[in-house]
Amino acid sequence: MLGALLVACVGLGALIAQLAPAWPTGLHPWVTALAGAVVAAVSSVVIAERGLRPTGAVFPVFATTAVATAPSAAPTWLAMLIAGGAVAWCLAMSALAHWMGEANPGGPVPAPVPGSGTRSFRLQELSRYGIAALVAGAIATLSGIPSPYWAQVAAVVPLSAPGRRQQIERGLHRIVGTAIGVGAAAFLLSFPSQAWQVIVWVVLMQFLAELFVLRNYSLALVFITPLALLMVFLAHPGPVGPLLVARIAESAIGAVVGIAVVLGAVVLEPVLRRRSDQS
Repeated sequence: MLGALLVACVGLGALIAQLAPAWPTGLHPWVTALAGAVVAAVSSVVIAERGLRPTGAVFPVFATTAVATAPSAAPTWLAMLIAGGAVAWCLAMSALAHWMGEANPGGPVPAPVPGSGTRSFRLQELSRYGIAALVAGAIATLSGIPSPYWAQVAAVVPLSAPGRRQQIERGLHRIVGTAIGVGAAAFLLSFPSQAWQVIVWVVLMQFLAELFVLRNYSLALVFITPLALLMVFLAHPGPVGPLLVARIAESAIGAVVGIAVVLGAVVLEPVLRRRSDQS
């Protein structure tokens, strides 16, 4: 289910990128921001009700907005075919691991979020994720930063944590970990490197990110951030300084917006609960 959702997100992003050259100047980033907000809202509900993992809307938003922002290099059908092939490969590797005895049959089975089937839960998730992604994308777009989708991804990250305190902590982790990760990326990009050397660093950062992401989110970002920046640099080599500054600025914008949405929900929940009881 999650694989099909991500393939659909890639297809939407590819369609936006393909249509963008025909649009008026300045419209593309706004369409991308709106698409990211809609995907954040809808996918958060789908993932919660289906009990999919990881929770939240980080990967659907990233898949949509990153592809939509990149220059169109393939038709929509081909982008979806490539994404579908990646999903099929992952499923095949999972089946192989299961066949080799690496499965964990005694582990907990992912279940839907409690109360996720109710109308109030759906409205809450749609509003939280949609507002966070839309506001962060709008602020980043108005600021003129070249990659507004980073702000949208950072905005929905805190919302996927299980409690209010954890959500605020995750937003702060996003800022701190990104800042340290930018320093690591600055070091790696400070000397000339060939494409194959950058790929080696990407593989190493991916391994380290997966190793720590379930243990300490802030520490994982020390590796996730240079991973993302190295991949962007590999696809579109250019000046390193503006790339690093944009990453810090957009992550800070998104994390602050996400934390603000969490705090706003804390303030509004008692009011909405009283109105619900009175009705």
